[in-house]
Amino acid sequence: LARGQVSAEADLAFHASIAEASGNDFYLGVLESIHESINGFMRLTLSLTRTGSRQRAQRVVDEHATILDAIREQDSERARVAMQFHLGQARHRLVDRERD
Repeated sequence: LARGQVSAEADLAFHASIAEASGNDFYLGVLESIHESINGFMRLTLSLTRTGSRQRAQRVVDEHATILDAIREQDSERARVAMQFHLGQARHRLVDRERD
């Protein structure tokens, strides 16, 4: 992210890997069926992150790390809460560009 090399595809792959690992076929199916919409959303939020402050970018990295840590520790509740928080924050970053 610091070098601007994170792509929307990599971000989507991160989320798709989580969906696949969850074993939740419904979630994975939904993610696949709305791939184009999500891809556009992720491209936009990633663009805003790249043009935003370093702190903003670090918050995104930290959110992903929290999700990944919870998954590695097999703490499904913490992973669920972290993912909900991350998606909510992504929505806020998209809607409120001043929020750095």
